Amino acid sequence: MIFLKKDIKETLIEFWTKEVVRIALFGLSAKTFPVGSFPVVLDPGYPGILFHEAIGHGLEGDFIRKKTSIFANKMNQKRIAINLCTIVDNETLYSNRSSVNIDDEGVSSKCNVLIKNSILKFFLQDKLNAHIIHQNSIGNGRRESYARLPMPRMTNTYLLAGFDRYVDIINSVGYSIYSLNFNGC
Repeated sequence: MIFLKKDIKETLIEFWTKEVVRIALFGLSAKTFPVGSFPVVLDPGYPGILFHEAIGHGLEGDFIRKKTSIFANKMNQKRIAINLCTIVDNETLYSNRSSVNIDDEGVSSKCNVLIKNSILKFFLQDKLNAHIIHQNSIGNGRRESYARLPMPRMTNTYLLAGFDRYVDIINSVGYSIYSLNFNGC
């Protein structure tokens, strides 16, 4: 139980009660979602979890080594997105939860460009997986605890901003899904 001053506690209870009611009422008015494949436009922030799951994990070196990733045989040779797409894994962002000075294997942190203008350039690597597939670790060795071996995992993985205006992006995709926010993530 969290112990707060009575007025703060009542304010928090009131806020969260109103938020739960707002979400429930919004859900009651929701329409049935269409079935099929659609272009998706992600708003900055929490919708990035789709990007994290769809792209980020597939770039982790253990999945590449095992050839269980769709990206396993696409290094430097195939376009895997539209030409404007540049994706980085940036361990150096000040004060972010996933930022580090060094990874759990002692490799210095940096901003690694994984996909540049739609061409796959690097995988997220720890030392072991990088060595097995004849690459260098780029500082993504993470340990669940010191009882576990490191595994290659994302830090702050994101798509770099482009130059298009918001309205132009929306107008370019036609019938699509616009993801503004997620609840329950």
